[in-house]
Amino acid sequence: MAKLAYELGYNAITAKLNIRFKNPARVGGKLTVRGEITGANRRLVLAKASIRREDGTLIAEGDSTLVRQ
Repeated sequence: MAKLAYELGYNAITAKLNIRFKNPARVGGKLTVRGEITGANRRLVLAKASIRREDGTLIAEGDSTLVRQ
């Protein structure tokens, strides 16, 4: 989520990170990571992300609060 924020031009560092693990990932299996900025103001950037297997099974999801510098 911090990398996404950086790529979108936000100079920010992670202040809070919540991760919920749902299923195991398979060694050598392909995964898809999707991230989204859900809000931003002068001081904070809010983001969420998910990781899924090729078959669409949810591996993990999370959200974060980043502080702009």
